[in-house]
Amino acid sequence: MNDDDIRFREFVRTVGRGEKRAKPLNFEDASIAMGLILDGRADPRQASAFLLACRMKGEDPIEVAGFTQALQQRCQLIALSVEQRQAAVCVGHPYDGREDTFIMGAGAALVAAAGGATVVLHGAPKVPAKHAPTIAEVFAALKIPAYLPSQAAAEFLERHGFVHADTRAFLPPWTRSSTCANGSDCGCHFPLWKSCSIPWAVATWSSASRTARISPRSPALCSG
Repeated sequence: MNDDDIRFREFVRTVGRGEKRAKPLNFEDASIAMGLILDGRADPRQASAFLLACRMKGEDPIEVAGFTQALQQRCQLIALSVEQRQAAVCVGHPYDGREDTFIMGAGAALVAAAGGATVVLHGAPKVPAKHAPTIAEVFAALKIPAYLPSQAAAEFLERHGFVHADTRAFLPPWTRSSTCANGSDCGCHFPLWKSCSIPWAVATWSSASRTARISPRSPALCSG
């Protein structure tokens, strides 16, 4: 057992003591724990136990902020012009689709882009648990490319004022974490989205970087 294993087991013990005794991790420990998972340094069984315990325990703002930092540190960036940064807006939507409500995000993105806004949407295919219709499927029906990788997303955004980016291209560790034990990317195992207490809204803004940053389920991918 190495140092990573020992440390991660302590994280599991902290969050997995049961409904009444479980405690959230502090910011630093939460960031380290998520980093170990994303980097493949946590034992898969321990990682599963940790994420399940977090789900049962419920969300804690400081803990989620630590998770978010680890995710943001591993995100790739897209450079934006000054004009794009000033007009940037993101249309959030569920990664696993909408079942009983109108998918407004697709139309809203097109209208906002036509009005001069820079609109960024993001997602990934075959995300459980609903497997309901998504904005990407609406775009596909309209013959609009979706799930674009980083360079193609930047070029499409520059040309059209909106884009639907593929989260897997901007957060490579997510692809590994969402791949089945048999090596296939079938979409049946998404621990970072469905087991953990990471919320739908995760955003970062950096005036120094002049870049766009993509984070899972963030309301804004474009920062200035």
